[in-house]
Amino acid sequence: MEPWDSESNAAGSTSIPEKPVDVTTRKVGLSREELEMYRNDPFWRNVRYFFFGLYWLAWLAMIGGAVAIVAVSGKIGSTTTVATTISTSPLPTTSQ
Repeated sequence: MEPWDSESNAAGSTSIPEKPVDVTTRKVGLSREELEMYRNDPFWRNVRYFFFGLYWLAWLAMIGGAVAIVAVSGKIGSTTTVATTISTSPLPTTSQ
């Protein structure tokens, strides 16, 4: 007995009517033979090379950005604040 059966329903007033489901398979995409036609096409080869280069360029840019962030951020655990970097010595006086 399934939880959605009308027999298991305490009130017995709700039931889900069964509808026939049309199951058909649709062809999505290209077959292997259709893909082979475009495999060595100069346009698609250039598109593939472009995106391949773009992928690695973006990858290197992200690695470079991460290295730059680490290099600029300074030492880990540095306690230098604005208050400690201000000199406590008096301002230089100008002699006339």
